[in-house]
Amino acid sequence: MIPPIEPLRLVVERLTSAGIQAALGGSGLLYSLGLVEAVRDWDLTTDAALAEVAGALKADIPWAPSPTGDQGYATVNRINITPSGADIDMMIRFAVHSEGGVVTFPTIVTGHFRGIPVGSPEVWAVAYELIGRPAKATLLHDYLRRKGAQSDVAAKMLAQPLPEAVRRAVLAWA
Repeated sequence: MIPPIEPLRLVVERLTSAGIQAALGGSGLLYSLGLVEAVRDWDLTTDAALAEVAGALKADIPWAPSPTGDQGYATVNRINITPSGADIDMMIRFAVHSEGGVVTFPTIVTGHFRGIPVGSPEVWAVAYELIGRPAKATLLHDYLRRKGAQSDVAAKMLAQPLPEAVRRAVLAWA
C-alpha cells in the first residue's frame, strides 16, 4: 500500500518548474526498488534553500516547518507539505551528526518511479545507517551488492566523516 502519488507529483512538478532538483527517498525509494511493500508517507530531499522551495510551492500548496535537530539530525530545514491532505516530508540539505562530524546526504537523482525522481540508494544506505534504521540500511546494502553501486556516488559518501563500521559497509559494495 502506498499513499496517493498525485499530490507528490504536483509538488515535484512545482519544484522542477522552479529549477529545483528534488528526489524521492525513504520508504518511497525502497518501494520503488521493490524492497518493501508499503510506504507510510513520502520523503523528498533537495539541496535548494528553503526560500527557493517556499517560492516554488507558492501560497496554494500548504507547508509548515518541522523540527530538524531531533535524533541527531543536522538537516538545515525540514518541512511538512500537505497538498490535498497528503503527507510529504521534505528534508532541505539533509544531514546528520556522526562521531566524526556532520555527514551530508546530497540529492542525487538515479531514476524515476511513476514520473517521480528517485534518490540514490547509495546515499540512503548510509543515511539509514546513521539515523539508526539498520533493517532498511541492510535492504539497501544487499541491493547494492547485488545490482552494483555507482562508484562516483560511493566516492562522495566515502569522502564524508563516516564511522568505521559504516565505511566498511560502503566499501563492501563500492
